Amino acid sequence: MMTFVPDKMIKDYNEEVYSILNKVLDIKFKRELKHSGIVLEAIFEMDNLVTNKNSYLLVLSDTSISFSNSDEFIQKFINYLNSNLKKINQDFKELRRMEEEDAIVDETRIFLEDERIGLQGQKHLALLKKFRGVRKVLPDVNN
Repeated sequence: MMTFVPDKMIKDYNEEVYSILNKVLDIKFKRELKHSGIVLEAIFEMDNLVTNKNSYLLVLSDTSISFSNSDEFIQKFINYLNSNLKKINQDFKELRRMEEEDAIVDETRIFLEDERIGLQGQKHLALLKKFRGVRKVLPDVNN
């Protein structure tokens, strides 16, 4: 079942974590990230004391992405965006179903949720386009 999320309850992306991530990746994507519904909660840098290799862990509101270089991050973030787009599409279908089948429909609530879904879908597509554009040919690094 779909839960409605009022606009003012959607957290923004977290400027502080974005700034650190931007320095690590050297990719600017603040415009596309803003109002996307993707919240960057924290970022950690980890050192493997045995191999002397470092890696990062980006904690998002609903998952985390571990990576050791920008190419690996790009591939994993693209996978994350594709997964989110599937959920956004499911939310849109559920909203249409509710609009058609429910006996009592709060039109204002439906309109606001439709706007949120549309904006977040648009932002996710923009992020997907951006990261596909900077991606190098990589082997698939799922999880």
